[in-house]
Amino acid sequence: MTIEAWNRRAVLHHLYVARDARRIGVGHALVTAAIGAACDRNARCVWVETQTVNYGAVQFYRSAGFEWCGFDTSLYDSGGAGAGEVALFFSRDVR
Repeated sequence: MTIEAWNRRAVLHHLYVARDARRIGVGHALVTAAIGAACDRNARCVWVETQTVNYGAVQFYRSAGFEWCGFDTSLYDSGGAGAGEVALFFSRDVR
C-alpha cells in the first residue's frame, strides 16, 4: 500500500489470497489491516483497482464496504494479456 500525499489516498496494490485460503476471512483481515494502517498514516480513503472479468474481486470489495468510483478503458494493453478488460476502481473511507 502506498499513500498519495497530494490527496491523502491510500492505494492498495496486489491483494491476492490463495484459493484454498478464500472464504475464511483472510481477505477481510488483510483489508481491515490495510484500513487501519491507512488511518494511522492519516489517509482519508483506501482505493483499489480490479478488472471487469474478476467478478470475485468485485464482489469481495463490495462486501468489504468499498464503493465503485470509476473505470478506465485504456489501462490495460489492448494487445497484451488484458485485451478486452476494463479497469474498475473502488474506494472506501477509512473513518
